[in-house]
Amino acid sequence: MGTVDILLLSQEDVIACSPSVKEAREIIEDVFKSHAEGRVVMPTKLIMNPPPEFKGRWVAMPAYIETVFGNIGGIKWLSSYSENLARFNLPNVVAFIAINDPHTGFPLAIMDGTYITGLRTAAAVASGARYLALKNVNKIAIIGNSVQGRTNLTAITDVYPNTRVAAYDAIETVTDAFISEMEPTIGMPIEKAGSIHVAVKGSDIVINATRATEPFFSGKWLEPGMLVISIGSMPELMPDVIERADKIVADNWEGCKHLGSLKPFAENNLISKVYAEIGEILAGQKPGRESDEERIIYVPMGMGSEDMAVAHRVYRNALDRGQGEKFALCRI
Repeated sequence: MGTVDILLLSQEDVIACSPSVKEAREIIEDVFKSHAEGRVVMPTKLIMNPPPEFKGRWVAMPAYIETVFGNIGGIKWLSSYSENLARFNLPNVVAFIAINDPHTGFPLAIMDGTYITGLRTAAAVASGARYLALKNVNKIAIIGNSVQGRTNLTAITDVYPNTRVAAYDAIETVTDAFISEMEPTIGMPIEKAGSIHVAVKGSDIVINATRATEPFFSGKWLEPGMLVISIGSMPELMPDVIERADKIVADNWEGCKHLGSLKPFAENNLISKVYAEIGEILAGQKPGRESDEERIIYVPMGMGSEDMAVAHRVYRNALDRGQGEKFALCRI
């Protein structure tokens, strides 16, 4: 007789065992290639909405993936409640991840998924930018200056250091706190923009990381050579953006039909397909940016495969470092 032991990893454990920003980007780039090369099993996200008065949703994201860093399967269970912070002083988004041994199906670990969600999202943004942005990036705009704005700025400036950064948030004090925290982190000044348009104007990369409930990004702002990255779970792009874009790239087109900025366009048959999924570009199956004039929209809504790959690295690091606590699930 023995026991099935699961490793339990708190958020502190996960942070201590997480890959660096650069390592996370390498992991995510391999995830994207895995999708293009058929090395992933990933059902569409299951989105479940509780009664509307709770103003939230639950999302299940299962995936199995074969990468150069190892094979792993599991699921992320995420809740997103838009009024948690204001009403209860709790995070609006919280998640945990369970990973399983792909050979036996037995559970290996349960860990915080909130930090991993932010890390892999930022890595997906930075990875896409490497193939879709101009070669010489002079200005980056961060629209939405909360947690995702912070992680994305760290990841994008790792790829494009010493680049002008402009920041805007609908809540001015959020931008103030963002600038105060992030200027020492990236080692350069951040411009405080008085409006979205001011932040966006002249930018080579625009990262929309908002909780906006209505589309706000106008096609009039889409300049030649600009890369606009939309990661908000609600629609951020106005219809004329799609009309003016030369290329629209998704992480996973099927997933983007059901959540985020491309959802209303898919539902209203304004988009039947995207130019490419980012994995096709990374795998060399389709070209990325082909000219300095192209206006490109990139929508990385996030995939369970990304969570599994990063969680697997966290798990391996935790084993190596003796981090976390073991829990006896059952006897065998």
